[in-house]
Amino acid sequence: MVVEMIKTETETETRYKRSPNPYLCKSGFYITELNMGFLPNDGYKLLSTTDLAGPFKTLERAREVFKIKVMKDPCLNDHDFDIRGPADITGSIWYAGKERPSE
Repeated sequence: MVVEMIKTETETETRYKRSPNPYLCKSGFYITELNMGFLPNDGYKLLSTTDLAGPFKTLERAREVFKIKVMKDPCLNDHDFDIRGPADITGSIWYAGKERPSE
């Protein structure tokens, strides 16, 4: 008895072929997980990032969602997350998830 096997292939759609470079994103704000780690002879550094939500058009909207998704979740540590967006006047792409008293 000859048994023929039907081969099926499943394709998975990936949004990016690899992680997008956070410094090349020019528009929108993203809630981003910061994956930190210790590198021998280099210290404690940012190893990679993972976008949790976004893009958002405004920093205010990104902060609202940050409060809902990160700060209100008892399983997540808000120090492991930040908001990433277009470079500000200082050249930094990182924004605080919480509003500062001066804002």
